[in-house]
Amino acid sequence: MNEVKCKIKDCSEVFRTEEPVSDKVRFVCKKHPRSVQLRAVGRSMKKKDNSDVKVKFQSSQFDPNIRR
Repeated sequence: MNEVKCKIKDCSEVFRTEEPVSDKVRFVCKKHPRSVQLRAVGRSMKKKDNSDVKVKFQSSQFDPNIRR
C-alpha cells in the first residue's frame, strides 16, 4: 500500500492507495484554509489564482464515445 502524507508541516493526514504513484506526487488535505493550501504548492493569492477552475472529473467511468 502506498501512503502520501499531507504536504503541510505537522499535519497527520495520509492518503493511502493500492495504485502505483509517482515519486513527485504531492497531497494537501482539505483541512487547511485555501491560502495555506496555495502556499504549500507554491502558488500565490496576491492575484486571482484560478488555475484549477478548469479541472474536473469525468462524468462516467467509461468514455461513452468509444463505442461510436
